[in-house]
Amino acid sequence: MLRALIILFSTALLTACGVAADGGEVQVYRSTGAVQCEANSGRTVEQAQAQLEDIGVAVSSAACGSQDIMVMTVCGAGTTDIHLLTIARVDLPQAEALGYRAVAELGSKKAPGFQTATCQ
Repeated sequence: MLRALIILFSTALLTACGVAADGGEVQVYRSTGAVQCEANSGRTVEQAQAQLEDIGVAVSSAACGSQDIMVMTVCGAGTTDIHLLTIARVDLPQAEALGYRAVAELGSKKAPGFQTATCQ
């Protein structure tokens, strides 16, 4: 009887861990830091991913994009370019400490607030 309870408890515990790991991801974004009229300015998506991984945040996918906002076109001003990274939801506070925000903050019920783009 005790052995059966231990096996049942262990199975339930392992199943719970699996569910938390699989269903708990969130996509975050952060500006690339690129500046208009300055070629190759800003961070690469690889640098953004490495920054998170250096603090122990695993990145399951990484992409580039741009925010759906208007900015003044003038040399030296920032761009709308962003990096989009998918991480575990439990790691969101660590990512936020580095300036990342949940992608859900960009959009509304009608539009996501960003578009994916080819990384340069």
